[in-house]
Amino acid sequence: MLKDSYFKIVNIEDGDTTKYSVELNPQHNVYNGHFPGEPVCPGVCSVQMIRECIEDKLGKKLSISNLGQVRFTSLITPNANPSLVVSFTVSETEEGAYKVKADITAGETSFLSLKGELKVK
Repeated sequence: MLKDSYFKIVNIEDGDTTKYSVELNPQHNVYNGHFPGEPVCPGVCSVQMIRECIEDKLGKKLSISNLGQVRFTSLITPNANPSLVVSFTVSETEEGAYKVKADITAGETSFLSLKGELKVK
């Protein structure tokens, strides 16, 4: 789990698109190796942050079953961009899985967009 160590949720806006305002922890140990003196958020941590925000909203533990599209469009650096918005839409399939469209942004800058499917663990 990265929530409450790598990032913390500071605000939630619920609507057609759910928006989680999050704050990154630039002191997290992951930056000791990624990269010392020039911290960059690992892509896997960004995807995990999206998953954990969706778990928070649904109140269910989920696993990633399919990532059909993942686009990393800008580097997330915790010193330059400590405040992010994780936006997503979720729809349940007939099979009980969840189709997801999600983005991570800060202001006008888009860092990541993905489409995929999550399943209940």
